[in-house]
Amino acid sequence: MAVWPFGSSEVEVAADGTLAGGTATPSSDEATDSSSEVSVVFTNNSPEAADLYWDDGRYGAIVATQVPARGGETQINTFLSHKFYWTVHGRRQQLGRDVSVKAGVVRYELSADVSVAVDKSACQDRARRCSVDAKNGECTRNPGWMIVNCPKSCDALKPGTCALLDPKKRCDRTLPHLNMSADPTWKAGDLNAMFEAIMAPDSPWQHLNPTALSRPPEGPWLVQFDNVVQEQEIKALTGTVANQFERSTDTGASNEFGEAQKLMSTGRTSENAWCVNDCYTHPNVVSLTERIQDITHVPHGHYENFQVLRYQPGQYYRTHHDMSPSDMKLPCGPRILTFFLYLSDVEEGGGTNFPRLKSPPGAPQGSGLTVQPKRGRAVLWPSVLDSDPTRQDPRTHHQALPVTKGTKFAANAWIHLFDYKMPNLWGCTGAFG
Repeated sequence: MAVWPFGSSEVEVAADGTLAGGTATPSSDEATDSSSEVSVVFTNNSPEAADLYWDDGRYGAIVATQVPARGGETQINTFLSHKFYWTVHGRRQQLGRDVSVKAGVVRYELSADVSVAVDKSACQDRARRCSVDAKNGECTRNPGWMIVNCPKSCDALKPGTCALLDPKKRCDRTLPHLNMSADPTWKAGDLNAMFEAIMAPDSPWQHLNPTALSRPPEGPWLVQFDNVVQEQEIKALTGTVANQFERSTDTGASNEFGEAQKLMSTGRTSENAWCVNDCYTHPNVVSLTERIQDITHVPHGHYENFQVLRYQPGQYYRTHHDMSPSDMKLPCGPRILTFFLYLSDVEEGGGTNFPRLKSPPGAPQGSGLTVQPKRGRAVLWPSVLDSDPTRQDPRTHHQALPVTKGTKFAANAWIHLFDYKMPNLWGCTGAFG
């Protein structure tokens, strides 16, 4: 075997010039320049499900997730000389060597005997950019991401970093580096007090026409507002993420480093984009966040970044709940409130349905309560009980009904029992960003 170098990695090349692990099947495109598009197949013969990444020169861009073990395949269109690598699904531990797409090879197979065992030390960098980013201060600016993805490079600058790969040593809310209050934002009775203040005749929010679509004792609180999202805020939210929408995923189990797996959902077909970077710091987005903070009296540090949603005709989200009881194990605690924002009108369909709530007069019995999309409208509901904010209120299960005509834009503002921003920075919420 000869060795073919590229960048800082190597792949083995057989005597006939094909890559090791690649089948020398004639390609319909014999061009050799890197601008030539080709269709190739990657096969996972390893004993575990795997993810396929394109080497973008940083931390890799995922192109296929959870490819089945022992023969699972994925077909992609790419370009000659593009580089790819496999990882264990949900762990980002690389399997085998990098693979570079070459003319004349259309199939690339991951070996069946590749090791999928967990690296016990785990103090290994996952990307070629790690040493550069560590030297540029990313271990301080983005500690959670760098601890999980670049522990070796960060440990070289600050010995002891690798020990923080263990979420028990990184993610206890009493640890000094999280700088969190040990007190939750709500105690028993605070949920009702917040909603009663919103609905009071002298409430400063009466100009938003707050309407209680459901309220105790018959049901949980469900309050609708009109024109809570201003036109410039809608444009800021949708405009800054316009090119970032991708298929929505569900959250799977967390691995040994505290990373939650992303799972393709069969019950959710929408697209979403996260409001980060330019979106998060946009003055109009900041003003919207401050308004939600003023309405709920929950500090904005408890909020996840806005999740901007797009539903095309036929897309939906089946019945689900925003709060998971297992999130009490996270330093941020569970989601206690959802402030759901409608960023567009919808010609037909696309309502937010609460199947466990009482049907309004004139609606079919058993259909639940449905909030119709309207540009600028918002609806606020709790995910937990007033008597115990650590327990789920099952009555606020909900679903996004299919859009039948038009496009629905919306956004989730999810609010947690404890501070969210600092645990998220340290990779202690199951995600980063």
